[in-house]
Amino acid sequence: MSKKRKTIIATGLFVAFMACIGFLYWNNARIFDVGQTTVGTLSTHGDSFRWKYKVNGWQHFGSMGVRGHRYLYPGEKYIVYYDSSNPHRSMIDLLHPVIDTPAFDQTISLPCHEKLEKGSELISFSYDVSGVVYHRSHQVLCTKKFFGNGLTYKVLYNRTDPRIAYIDIATAVEME
Repeated sequence: MSKKRKTIIATGLFVAFMACIGFLYWNNARIFDVGQTTVGTLSTHGDSFRWKYKVNGWQHFGSMGVRGHRYLYPGEKYIVYYDSSNPHRSMIDLLHPVIDTPAFDQTISLPCHEKLEKGSELISFSYDVSGVVYHRSHQVLCTKKFFGNGLTYKVLYNRTDPRIAYIDIATAVEME
């Protein structure tokens, strides 16, 4: 086979591969736009995690291998978008945790020095529960740019697993 023919075949295969990847990305992103929502519960954490959710009484699972999400814990609940015509296709929305208020208590973060940009940001913070200081990170959606120079925030934490906590960046309180 000639070198020119091999180059044409390799280019064709590469274009086909990229078209498949693009279609899969578009198809999954489309779930956020037109999908139905339910609540999903994380069942594992680390570089790869799973979530389970129910649709019409049937349990489904989703999974994602993601670097940088080591801050997720089993038992956390998030909004899950799924394809109503094919419910096993789903995407989890890590910007929207579901806080089951009876299971959560409130505390105040330790002074925070995060610089946040407008958009989706990973925020890290510390908080005290019964004399134990916990450190947590989670995704937040910032509506404006700000620098939390020593500000404290309301933190909601899970009573049975205080590692699970969410900061409310709209509740900044200046330290006295």
